[in-house]
This record gives sequence, structure tokens and C-alpha cells, in this order.
Amino acid sequence: MGLGRELRLFFLGEKVTNPAERKLLRKADTFILSYLCLSQFTNFLDRSNLANAYVSGMKEEIGFKGNEYNKTVTIFTVGYM
Repeated sequence: MGLGRELRLFFLGEKVTNPAERKLLRKADTFILSYLCLSQFTNFLDRSNLANAYVSGMKEEIGFKGNEYNKTVTIFTVGYM
């Protein structure tokens, strides 16, 4: 067994030959991928809205002092992960 085959088996697993199992995997992959794309888009909107509000003068309205903006963006990023 070559290194390439071992790596393929490690990352992709055995090739699915059963049509029912293949259909199930395709449905699961589609659901997971669409959920992750939607989550990334929502996270991007949250972070960009916060940046726009910070730059447009709402810094005083929100009450950010020091590097609280950076902490907030970090919280959004960690929450997404």
C-alpha cells in the first residue's frame, strides 16, 4: 500500500459503493456545507456591521474604551469557530 493511497484513505475513507449510503452522505454533506456557508455569512455581517458602527462615530454611543472593539471582534470569531 503506497503513501498516496494511505493518505487518501485517511482523509476520504473507503470508496462508497452502496447507492443508499452514497445518497445519505451527499445529503449530509449538502446540509453541513450549507450550514457552514450561512454561518460564515452571518458572522461576516455581524463583524462588518460592528466595524461600520465603530468607524461612523458610534464608538462613543456604544461606549468602547481602549481595545474593547478588538475583544468584541475576537468574541465573534471564537463564537463562530
